Amino acid sequence: MPTPLEQAYAYIKAGDIEKAKRLLAQILKQNPRDENAWLWMSHCVVEIEQKRYCFERVLTINPQNQSAIEGLKRLDNPVPLNPPQKAKVIQRQPVKLVKKKGLDTKGIIAVIGLGVALCSICGVFVILFLNPSNGATAKVLSAADTFEVSAIDVVKDGGYTVTSTVCEVVSPERNVLYGIDLGKIVFHAFRISNTTLGKEVVVLFTSNHTAEDGTGLVFTVNPEAARLFPDFPDVTRRSEHPITVDTPGAQEALDCARQAGKPPALEFRNFDVEAWRRETIKKFGGEQTNPDGSKDDYVRFALPICKQSNAERETMLTNLGADYEGSFQQFVIETFCPYVR
Repeated sequence: MPTPLEQAYAYIKAGDIEKAKRLLAQILKQNPRDENAWLWMSHCVVEIEQKRYCFERVLTINPQNQSAIEGLKRLDNPVPLNPPQKAKVIQRQPVKLVKKKGLDTKGIIAVIGLGVALCSICGVFVILFLNPSNGATAKVLSAADTFEVSAIDVVKDGGYTVTSTVCEVVSPERNVLYGIDLGKIVFHAFRISNTTLGKEVVVLFTSNHTAEDGTGLVFTVNPEAARLFPDFPDVTRRSEHPITVDTPGAQEALDCARQAGKPPALEFRNFDVEAWRRETIKKFGGEQTNPDGSKDDYVRFALPICKQSNAERETMLTNLGADYEGSFQQFVIETFCPYVR
């Protein structure tokens, strides 16, 4: 029996694009990181920006996927199917103006009165529109929570310094694309700088995770982030449901980041965290950068273990069983957690 992905491919080969699209949507709803499903979805959508988004999702998961690389090249360098045709000049007939009988004084007064009433109503709508209450509130992240924001890795790997606390906002909207609910829209905004910039810049990223959820995919949102980090997908260019600075929650995150204080530091009780990191690398192997921009950072992995409740700790120990001895979890609990505040 063919797998769902093989069945979707069969639909595409048979020319039944709608069935393939529906099946791929189900696959991606269950696993948004299925690079092959995103690749085949690019064959099912029509608009260029939809195809571009599919290819970019593939490369976010696997930057070496040649099919997606070639697909983007074709979109950036399209081959014209037909030579350009000479434009036809259309002669327009002059429009005849017909003079109409004007309003009398009573009519003018009535029109003015109606206009004033309408403007009053419009004013109410303008006020409501310019001052929306979308329920999105900004949360200033702690030093420990900041470790769970993948955008921080993106910024530091680019040679920038984070100069403020990180502001997190969960949008009341959902990230829906081609009928697929891809989860929450979470904004992370903060200020960065380096010697080249010469000033602080506020950058806005979006992802499918809060700091409490752990790391996840990263996308640029505001023009500053898109310009400084062009290798990461820009979700503002999606033809369907783009995520922009106008998406509910984005402005709250930006406003928070503009006023945010200095980034908090982790507090340790006379503990050399970098020495601990070196010892951990010797024992468990080197830290790696993942295709989505997040890092296998041992300090990041250690902090959630230290924050576990008693019930969560018991569940972890039960699941590990005999494998707990000599595990990373045991190493963290014994050598890292006692020093973390």
